[in-house]
Amino acid sequence: MKQKFKIGDLVRVNDKTHDPALPENRLGLIVKRLDEHSRRNAHAPHTHIWVVMLTSGKSLNFHEMFLEHAPKENENEEEEK
Repeated sequence: MKQKFKIGDLVRVNDKTHDPALPENRLGLIVKRLDEHSRRNAHAPHTHIWVVMLTSGKSLNFHEMFLEHAPKENENEEEEK
């Protein structure tokens, strides 16, 4: 199965979670992946927890359900055309 994210991706933390350390723009860079098995079933697939270094300089852990790829600058320009 292909991963949705990889180390080095610029991401935005969606509005479904909150942490006082989140900067207003909610942007950060994925710097590490933490693999954890389900606590209920050791044979279940990994849950994808990512360490995100935020633009504020702090690092927080997020499940991938709270992350989305940040749009690239040229993507916004192409949409406006």
